[in-house]
Amino acid sequence: MKKIIFIGAALFLLACAEKPLAPTSGLEGITPGMTGIILPVTLSPQGGATITGTCKLSLQRHEDLQKFYLDVLVGEHSEFVAVPSGTYAYFDLNCGRNQNWDFTTKQWAPLLVTTAKVSVAAPVDFRINGNGGMTTFFSNRNAAQKALRDIFGKLQVDTQNYIISAYNKKPITAKMTQQTEYQITVKLPPHHAKAGEPDDANYPDFKTCYSAEFPLNPLYAGSISLAGIFKNKSLSKIDLHENQSTYTDDFYSCVQSKLKVFVPNRSDELTYEIIL
Repeated sequence: MKKIIFIGAALFLLACAEKPLAPTSGLEGITPGMTGIILPVTLSPQGGATITGTCKLSLQRHEDLQKFYLDVLVGEHSEFVAVPSGTYAYFDLNCGRNQNWDFTTKQWAPLLVTTAKVSVAAPVDFRINGNGGMTTFFSNRNAAQKALRDIFGKLQVDTQNYIISAYNKKPITAKMTQQTEYQITVKLPPHHAKAGEPDDANYPDFKTCYSAEFPLNPLYAGSISLAGIFKNKSLSKIDLHENQSTYTDDFYSCVQSKLKVFVPNRSDELTYEIIL
């Protein structure tokens, strides 16, 4: 009986062994049917910090606690790593003796990998200072879209149909990599405001929607285009023009709820054209 227990424990440890990430030939080498994730990573020594050689960034798979390693060089680059489907988290970054940073306490959104799909993570910048500390930044909207354009510029055309967000598995298309900006414009009626009302309209605010979205989904790609039509200071209807984006369904629900409670400062019929 003791021998059986020993063998079982050994097999369990073997199953949880750390595995290196599969080597790749670059994004150009990704073909339809491959499974893995693209990690846009920037490693930035600052304030006298010195990084010599190659660092190792490790991911841990939630299902079996296996760790997979990726070699990371100083600078900005996107790497494809072939890993099995599952849910992953950044585990740590090791750049040699006394240069190891643990990410297990970070409340970052998990990375989702699906069979026969290629997930894309949000660009992340690891900034290492001369005192051995690290500050981590996830890129803003414009930087994320630029990273996606660079990625799609290197992918084979037939591979682009298999690219998804690492945070909610929504498809990412080449069109969604184009630069977009947050915009709200309001169409005012041709006549002047009624007595006691301002000449200009006020605007709805979606900041809390973005604040709730970012911790769960830091990769903003594409846009949502819609119109909120108001009559007598109340929402009449919402026209969704287009939603080609990686925003979560909860984000769009939040936008709708904000429009429903928004009160314009004019009683005219107003149309708010919104790009998010």
